[in-house]
Amino acid sequence: MTQNWPDLLIPTRPKQRVALLIDGDNIAAEHTAALHDIAAQAGDPAIRRVYCDSSHLGRWSGEPGLRAIHSGAGKNATDMLLVIDAMALAYDGAADVFVIASSDRDFAHLAHHLREKGHRVIGVGEAKAPAVFRAACSDFCCLTATLRDLEPIDQKVRAIILESGDAKGFAIERLNNLVKTRHGLSISTRPERNWRTYLTKRPTLYACDPRGPLARVRWIGG
Repeated sequence: MTQNWPDLLIPTRPKQRVALLIDGDNIAAEHTAALHDIAAQAGDPAIRRVYCDSSHLGRWSGEPGLRAIHSGAGKNATDMLLVIDAMALAYDGAADVFVIASSDRDFAHLAHHLREKGHRVIGVGEAKAPAVFRAACSDFCCLTATLRDLEPIDQKVRAIILESGDAKGFAIERLNNLVKTRHGLSISTRPERNWRTYLTKRPTLYACDPRGPLARVRWIGG
């Protein structure tokens, strides 16, 4: 495209610097493409990091365009490291816009502080993201899982849970026999070995009751 000299002398406005910070213990790696798109729409996403403990690092380490950071062991270790890095980036002036990907209400405090410092904060999470976190952000984007994106086993479990029609969920202890009888699938052949481990490793799709003989699972994947 041909430009006149006066046009060339007008400086272009630089894009906002964006930091995409992902709570990898809370958000599924299947949303990587959507998170990149959201960050790119906000400006130049030069900083793109995902924080998670060792149990979730594997599923994120192969995702393109992200720096995977092992947060170590311990309760809330991932949340704390993400917050520390966000504050450091803010005080160093390394980012203008922060995209915080999580459905954890605890990040509401971070969002409030960053906004008070003059930064735009875009929250990204699932439908379960609490109102307190949504309201603390400048904007909030809701991620949804489509049936096309789900693994076949998750499509089958979803159907079983929803067929029960019980708002309290479906008994976890019944999943093994029902999935095996109906679909010929056994959870013992998968790396997780049991249904509770399988379900709790997918917090964007399932919400489980605490351990117990009456524990239930609910579908929250949209």
